Amino acid sequence: QVLRTFNPFTMGQQPPNINDIKPFHTILIHRSVCSEYLELDCAPRFKKFIDQNNPKYSLLEISIELNFDLTEVIFYAAHLVSWGAGKIINVISKESVYAINPNINRSTLNENLFIKFRKKFNNDLL
Repeated sequence: QVLRTFNPFTMGQQPPNINDIKPFHTILIHRSVCSEYLELDCAPRFKKFIDQNNPKYSLLEISIELNFDLTEVIFYAAHLVSWGAGKIINVISKESVYAINPNINRSTLNENLFIKFRKKFNNDLL
């Protein structure tokens, strides 16, 4: 019943051009959004893709690990993006450099988050 009234395009999301998604990309899945709809009706292969997804691996690596065709994995990724349940990103790795937006309002963030971050990545901070 929820899916009948849910329109992904009202969220300002444009459906991705499937040709823009490359094998070296990965998908960051918003699991809270997915879990709400997966319980209603979901193909077993699609659920397996979501459950086994890890943003540390490229879509190509995910397709090999799951023994899925790469086209199928890219289609699933595009589907999640169009529904506002995922975002195509570059693979997350410890060699990559990440930064916090300098315009972020730090007062709205939990100070405990900064403490945990510093403890975990202190040696890697510039």
